[in-house]
Amino acid sequence: MIRKILLFLLCFCLLFASACSTQTPSEGSSAPSASPDASASAETPAPGGAASGAPAETFDPTLVSDALMQTEEFSLQLMQNLRTAYTEGNTLFSPLAFNASMAALYAAAEGDTEEELRVLMGYQTEPADTVSTLTYLISTVDSARFSLGNSLHLTKRVGFSESFIDNVTTPLRISTYSQDYADQATFQSINACAELLTDGRVSTVLESTAAADTLYLLSAFSLNGAFDLPFDPESTTAASFESPTGLVSTQMMTGDFVTGYAEDEYMQMVSLPMNGGAMELKLILPREGGAQAFDEAFPQYADTWLAPETPTSHSVHLSLPSFTVNSGASYLEILTSMGLNTTLRAQSVDLSGMLSSDLVLPTPLNDIFSVASLTVTESGINAEAGAEPVPAESSEESVELTFDRPFLMAVTDTQTGVLLAMGWVNTVNESK
Repeated sequence: MIRKILLFLLCFCLLFASACSTQTPSEGSSAPSASPDASASAETPAPGGAASGAPAETFDPTLVSDALMQTEEFSLQLMQNLRTAYTEGNTLFSPLAFNASMAALYAAAEGDTEEELRVLMGYQTEPADTVSTLTYLISTVDSARFSLGNSLHLTKRVGFSESFIDNVTTPLRISTYSQDYADQATFQSINACAELLTDGRVSTVLESTAAADTLYLLSAFSLNGAFDLPFDPESTTAASFESPTGLVSTQMMTGDFVTGYAEDEYMQMVSLPMNGGAMELKLILPREGGAQAFDEAFPQYADTWLAPETPTSHSVHLSLPSFTVNSGASYLEILTSMGLNTTLRAQSVDLSGMLSSDLVLPTPLNDIFSVASLTVTESGINAEAGAEPVPAESSEESVELTFDRPFLMAVTDTQTGVLLAMGWVNTVNESK
C-alpha cells in the first residue's frame, strides 16, 4: 500500500513536469526488409521514433500508477516462469517493451481473446486507456540510452488497418511489417530485425515459416548505461562462475563502492547507478546454499527487492563477472503455460481490430520472441570506456559480495521506477 501511494505521488510529479516541457523523441532505426514485398508500410514508425497520443495533461495519475504496478506484477510472474523453464540458459526481456507489445494485441482483440489478454496481463483498464498510459510511460523513459525495437509481422494479403497503426502501434512505437509468407525468403526480415537490434549477436530467431495468415511479434529493446562508479580494469582477474552445468571460466571485476545495498534471509542486493543516476543496475544474489528458499520467496518478495526505496547506502566490496546475455528465444510456450491459448488458435482468435476491413481472417499469434543483447563490462552495460574509477571512501566495514553463481539482474529507470530490463544469469557464457 505504501509503495502504491509513493508511485501515485511520483506519477503526479511526472505529470506536472511533462506539462511544462517539450517531449523529445529518442533516436532509433528501422529494421531492414528482406525484399521489396516484405518492406514496412509507409505508415510504419521506426523503433524509437516519435510517438503521438493524448496530451500529458489528460492522464489520470492513478492510471499511470496502476500501469506501473501491473507491468511489474506480470513481469515478475513471467520471470518466475522463465526461470523454471530455462534452468541452464540465461533469460532476458524488457518489461516495458513486452507490456507494450501485449498491449497492442489487447487493443486489437475482441471477445474471448480480449478477456484472455486482460486476465493474462492483469489489465484493469480498457484497451484504449492501457495504450495511452503505456504510451505516456514510454515517452517519459525512452531515450537514446533505452529504445524500444518492437515489431509486428503479418501476412501481406491480410494487412494492418490504418486506424490500428495510427492509434496503437505508432504511439507504442511498434513497427509493423506486411509480408508475403509464400515467399520463403521474406521471413528473414524477422531475423534482420533481431540482428539489427543486437548488433549481430542474435541473427536467427526463426528458421522458416509456412504460407499462412499468421502473426509474429518481436519484443525487442536496446540499452546502454555507463556506471557512475566504474570498475578498475586493472583489478579484473580470472575466476570461476558456478553455472548449473558446472564451473565456467570468467573475468571477475572487483571494486570497493559506497552504493545501494540490501539483504535479507533470502538474498543480497547491490544497486549500481548509471548515466548520472538516470538508471540503476540492480543485482540480486540468492544466499549461498539457499537457492530453493530464494525460489519459494521470489513470488512474495521480488517486488520489495526491486522497489526504489529498498537499497540504503553502504560500503560494498563487490566482485562481478564480466558477461554477455543474449536473447532470441520464443516465449510462446511460457505464455501458453500462463494462460495464453485462444490467441494462438485460428478457430477462436479475434484480433480483428488490427486487420484491414477489406479482408478480415482468423489470424492467430504464431510466435512471440524476446530479442536483446546486454554486455556488462567495467564501464557499464553496452558502454564504452568512460569515467575513471573513484576509490570508495567509507569508515564502515565493507560487505563482501561475490556474484560467482546464478543471479537476477534488473535495470530500472530512476525517475519513474519502471523496469527497463530483467534477466536471470545462469551462466556467464554467451547464450541465445
